[in-house]
Amino acid sequence: MTIPADSYVRLDLEPLTPQLTLCHGVIFSLDHGGLLTLLQAKYQGQNLSFTDTFCQTWRAHVLLREHNLPQCSLSFVLRYEGVDVTKILLGLDGDILHQVAQDLLLSPSLYYQLAEVQAWLMAQLWAQLPWQGQGRWLGKLAWLLAIALVLISVAISWATISAQPLLILPILVVFGLLGWGLQRLLLKQLRLPLWRWLLTQVLWGYLARSDRLRHWGLHLLHYL
Repeated sequence: MTIPADSYVRLDLEPLTPQLTLCHGVIFSLDHGGLLTLLQAKYQGQNLSFTDTFCQTWRAHVLLREHNLPQCSLSFVLRYEGVDVTKILLGLDGDILHQVAQDLLLSPSLYYQLAEVQAWLMAQLWAQLPWQGQGRWLGKLAWLLAIALVLISVAISWATISAQPLLILPILVVFGLLGWGLQRLLLKQLRLPLWRWLLTQVLWGYLARSDRLRHWGLHLLHYL
């Protein structure tokens, strides 16, 4: 069982131009009911569910910064009952800055609960960073290629097939084997090299030339 993350987690986005949006970090928004819900979810081993759009933007924020510079820090703000109460700033050089509102320190029990939930929410975010795609479009491409090859073969041999309709049975068998074989070839042999090449292009290659190209590359990686 999963809980929709958009009720509690959002990216702090600032549109700079129609083509460029700056991400300042992550905001966790909770009220008392949300705090209890997430604590229960943590204890029961539940997870948050994130949309594809969120995951793509989140990966872009972690990997890259606007104007072709590597990301240097990650910000996580916890907002409780409409008030920012904690902020964690993670530097990629290993530095950690943890700020806590003074009023929150007067309630240790609440502070510990919020800290526990914030750590759990951050763990949920880290779990979204690995690309979870299983080559969905490559699998579809394999079957499309199989269909195209079978149709070409049928068109070439149509006179023979129309005279002997039972030949359609081995053709269907060949279609299944061809689709299965192409799928294994694309997913097992070509997917990983293609994924590595595309990631290299996003980070340092042709796609790193502009924010638009990099986000397009990250979008492809998500579905590869």
